[in-house]
Amino acid sequence: MDTIILLIIIFSYFAVPIFAKKIGKNPILYFALSLFIGPLAFIPLVLKRHKTPTPEFKVTGPFIENVKPGLDSAASPVIDARVAACPSCGAVLKKIPGSKTKCPHCNKFLFIRTDSKSNSRIVVNAGQAETIDEEWAKINGSWEELQIQKNRFAQAKSDLTAKFGTAASDGDVNWRLLNEDLIQHSSMQNWGHYRNTVFQMGEQLRKEGKFAASLEKFLLVCYIDICGPNNISTPLGKKHEYGQEPFSKKSSFLAPGVTKRIEKSAIKAKFDIKKLREMFYKLEEEYKQAIPFTQSAEKSWGKLKSEISLP
Repeated sequence: MDTIILLIIIFSYFAVPIFAKKIGKNPILYFALSLFIGPLAFIPLVLKRHKTPTPEFKVTGPFIENVKPGLDSAASPVIDARVAACPSCGAVLKKIPGSKTKCPHCNKFLFIRTDSKSNSRIVVNAGQAETIDEEWAKINGSWEELQIQKNRFAQAKSDLTAKFGTAASDGDVNWRLLNEDLIQHSSMQNWGHYRNTVFQMGEQLRKEGKFAASLEKFLLVCYIDICGPNNISTPLGKKHEYGQEPFSKKSSFLAPGVTKRIEKSAIKAKFDIKKLREMFYKLEEEYKQAIPFTQSAEKSWGKLKSEISLP
C-alpha cells in the first residue's frame, strides 16, 4: 500500500503539468504548486511508521514466582495447596514443607511441585514428583530430553553400583554426571555452561554440609564470571568461525546469589577473609590446565573482595 501511494505522488509531478497545458493553464505554475502540495501526502506515511504499535497483550496483576511455563500467570495464579502432612505415610508434620525435606516419621523425601492440572503448589512424594515433572516436560516440549537424562542417570547408577559393590547414592551419581558435563563443556569451549556445572557442584556440596569444599566451587564460579565466560560450541584449540572469544570483558559479571553463598559457607566453615583469599589464589594454579583464565587471581580477587562482607 505504501508503495502505491509513493508511485502516485511521483506520477503526479509529471501528470499535473501535462493536464494544465491541455486545459490552457500555465504548466510551470501548476508544477510549482505540485512540488509544494505533493510532499504533504508523505505525512500519513511518516505518522504510520512512527506510530507506537498496540501491544498484543497486557500484563495485569502481581508477578507470581514459581509459575511453570505453559500457564498464563495473570489468568491462572498459582494456588498454595500445601498441607502439613506426609504424602507417603500420612503423618502430621510440625510445619508445612517449603522445599525438599525428609519426613521425620517414615524418613522418605518430601517434594514441592506445582500441579499442571490444578496449577497449585502441593507436597508430594518421589513418585508423584516424577509424574508431575514428566507432565510439565510434555507441556514445555522437553519430554525427550528428560527421558535422555533419566536414562543417563540410570546407567551411571548401574555402573557405580557395579564398581562399589553396593547401591550407589544419588549424590554419587549426580557427582559423576556433573564431572562428565564439565569435560563435555570444556571440550567445546562452552564456558558459561561449564560455570553453571561448577555452581551445581558447589550447591550439592553445600547441601551435604561440606562447606569448605563448596567454597572452592563458588569461588571458582566467581573467577570464571570475572573473566567473562561465553559459549562458543567450538572444539578446544580451535577459533570460532565468527571470531567469538571463549572469554570477553563484556561478558564479565558477578552474581549476588553466588557471593551470598560464599559469605554463608565461609561462616559455616569458619573462614575469614584472609583464608578465603588464600583459597582463591590457589585456583589459578590448580585449574590453569583446565580453564584458560584471562585475568590473574590477584586482579580478580580485588573485584570479588569488594562484593563480599566477612570479618
